[in-house]
Amino acid sequence: MFHFVMLNSVIADSGKPKIRPFQFSSDLELGMREVVNCVVTYGDPPFEFSWFKDGQLLTDLLEGITYRKSDEFMSNLIISKLGADSNGNYTCRVTNAAGFDEKSAILSDMNLLASIAFLSLHLSFSSGDAGEPRIKSFHFTRDLKLGMRESVTCAVVDGDPPFEFSWFKDGRPVTDGQGISIRKSDEYDSKLVISKVTGDSNGNYTCKASNMHGFDEKSAFLLHNTLSEREKIVRELMAMYFQQKTGIVIILCLYLIFVSAGPGEPKIKSFHFSSELELGMRETVQCNVLYGDAPFEFSWFKDGQLLKDSQSISIQKTDDYVSKLVIMKVDANSNGNYTCRVSNSKGYDQKSAFLSVKGGLLFSL
Repeated sequence: MFHFVMLNSVIADSGKPKIRPFQFSSDLELGMREVVNCVVTYGDPPFEFSWFKDGQLLTDLLEGITYRKSDEFMSNLIISKLGADSNGNYTCRVTNAAGFDEKSAILSDMNLLASIAFLSLHLSFSSGDAGEPRIKSFHFTRDLKLGMRESVTCAVVDGDPPFEFSWFKDGRPVTDGQGISIRKSDEYDSKLVISKVTGDSNGNYTCKASNMHGFDEKSAFLLHNTLSEREKIVRELMAMYFQQKTGIVIILCLYLIFVSAGPGEPKIKSFHFSSELELGMRETVQCNVLYGDAPFEFSWFKDGQLLKDSQSISIQKTDDYVSKLVIMKVDANSNGNYTCRVSNSKGYDQKSAFLSVKGGLLFSL
């Protein structure tokens, strides 16, 4: 038996890095904070990242610009406060032992120029409120159900740190406890986590960010679905029963729903692989628990076979509710049906997704 792997023409220069295009936000204004990511999708580590502006090498010594290597496949360029001199052509270059790749994006927004003119006029008439925080709108999930876990993030997009974050529900301060936790992930973000949505969770939630110059606040309304999927099915079956359509079958279904599908069983969100995967790329998917009683046990399978950590696959439990599957370098053998199974003391749930690599068909003769 002979095996032939059909390689994509992109892989002609084996091992050279390939990076994903990046873009700057389209609605930037003077004084805002901006971040872009340079992500390696193919190639052999280790990689060296370099950033340029208008052909000149950027360094951390420049005021207001920093870059960080968040992991071996990604570098972040951070402009802490946009100014008139921020406009320009930015390039990320990635090199390794086999070669290099680079991508560029132009930061050129008329809003920056308009903001400069507005700020000049504003400063002429008042002492100004420059440096006040400005936060991004946040939203709760639309189809929340009782017992699910929910989180929202309050992110500052403009203003001078340090910031103080406060959360309110219907005008009253929210603090850690009774199923709610507040986490400050960095100096620009605060996350509100509701560990299990209940009838009391409904309400208007407000995040307020303040600093020495002033404050900003945004609000969002949480309204959960009163009926869970199980309750909806029960209601439909009861209606059918009273219409005397299929009595004994309906009674059996009701019994199975209440006895075998007890409360607290995990429910997980569907996941999907990228549709444009090519040989040698790196791929990541997450298995997220939406509902159920912790602790959970996560298991990953490929074509029915249990997966374990290896040189090519990494399985990471990022928190109590999330497990991440990382394929370091996709190849022809990566094709297949992947399943995440989550179990607890009450039962289990599982979701599957198919991975199909471009140019990675495996023929047998």
